[in-house]
Amino acid sequence: GCKLGHTCNVVKNLIYIFGGCGWDECQTNDVHVFDIGTYIWSKPVMKGTHPSPRDSHSSTAVGSKLYVFGGTDGTSPLDDLFVLDTATNTWGKPDVFGDVPAPREGHSASLIGDNLFVFGGCGKSSDPLEEEYYNDLHVLNMNTFVWKKISTTGVSPIPRDIHTCSSYKNCCIVMGGEDGGNAYLYDVHILATETMAWREVKTTGAELMPRAGERRARHIILLWGM
Repeated sequence: GCKLGHTCNVVKNLIYIFGGCGWDECQTNDVHVFDIGTYIWSKPVMKGTHPSPRDSHSSTAVGSKLYVFGGTDGTSPLDDLFVLDTATNTWGKPDVFGDVPAPREGHSASLIGDNLFVFGGCGKSSDPLEEEYYNDLHVLNMNTFVWKKISTTGVSPIPRDIHTCSSYKNCCIVMGGEDGGNAYLYDVHILATETMAWREVKTTGAELMPRAGERRARHIILLWGM
């Protein structure tokens, strides 16, 4: 059925849709698979330790595995990490170490080398009626599962969620999103991961309308959103 806040990853000729929230406002932890060659949908039976139902999480494809982090269960933001081995349809929950990011949803996750860069998102603030928007950066080493909070230099993006972050060579490119005042953004920032320095890009030409919730892929950029 219809859903939002899900993730979409390509592994070989298969598209994996995980989680999301339907019109009934209930989160799911279902996995649906679309075969690009046959145009056939399937819902494989998954084994192992399943993630709880969630939306607004991140899911990153690394080889035949999907790494799912964070999101919201509809009540509280999450900070857990799960790995789906698509070769065996098995979920796992690895032990993680180090500076685990605060629970969050609407963040981004981009892979460069053996490191997963998690930026931004929103979570709970000290006021239970308010959300806190983040512009912090954490890196997960995919070999050791050690999290590290990164101190950056330069002009950082303002706190935001439901933005995009694309990896290109050794850079993370952040665009758009929504700030803590519910304003949609259209700025572009680039993080050089070799130096951990941010810079804002001054763009020219026909500017994009401010937007949030857009999507991107490694070689094709899809610009939708609200």
